[in-house]
Amino acid sequence: MLEVKENIVAFAWEPKGTRFATVHGEGQQRLNVSFYEMDGGSKSAKEVTLLYTLKDKACSHLYWSPLGNNIVLAGLGEINGQLEFWDATEQQSITVQEHFKCTHVEWDPSGRVVATAVCQPLDNSYYKFTMDNGYTLWTFQGKQLLEEKKDAFYQFLWRPRPRTLLSDKEYNNVVKNLKKFEKRFDQMDRLKERERLAAEKAERNRKEQDFQELLEKRLATAAARRAEYLALLDGYDSEDESEYIVQSHTYDDVLEIKEEVMRK
Repeated sequence: MLEVKENIVAFAWEPKGTRFATVHGEGQQRLNVSFYEMDGGSKSAKEVTLLYTLKDKACSHLYWSPLGNNIVLAGLGEINGQLEFWDATEQQSITVQEHFKCTHVEWDPSGRVVATAVCQPLDNSYYKFTMDNGYTLWTFQGKQLLEEKKDAFYQFLWRPRPRTLLSDKEYNNVVKNLKKFEKRFDQMDRLKERERLAAEKAERNRKEQDFQELLEKRLATAAARRAEYLALLDGYDSEDESEYIVQSHTYDDVLEIKEEVMRK
């Protein structure tokens, strides 16, 4: 039995682990977040151990990664969508982001990507929920991947990961020979990378060749037009400097003559 004197605003179990987190406090904008560990409930040990508490966080909801460890401390509602990506084991903040007016947070089943969304309620059309509808995708480290604006956006759901089609024997065989498979896949990846680079080089050479052909065509057209232009002027080329004679003239102007008698 865990007793907390403050109001509990949110509670969330770590999907793969023995930890859970709570949001508690008396305020509305700045609350505390505490992380706990379940020791197993033996008689010689406490069932619940407080790991640490984060003070004055803009958080109202907790969203654990399906793989555990990583958690999003989300400030929804009146907190207007502040998102803090937190590493529970290292006890450190990875980054702080914001999705203004965010109403929903959804982790993808792999735990690599998290989506935040501004959704319009299905049962009403409150004006404050009709603005900024859409979703944003983030990495588990809080780096933005994509932002999409959608009018009348009502719901965001990830497709569940399908169950494996391998039998237990096939699965165990994959685990046993994983390093061998990794080596083969690495070779395939390197081969595909070489093919991609070769295709890029061929495409670049093709574009350079097309450019040279176009340049030669334009130069030939310009030369033909210039020949026609000179023919109209009986061969006179106004751009040829040899067609001009440069003459220099020097003029001296006498402005004033004054005579003075000097004593010897």
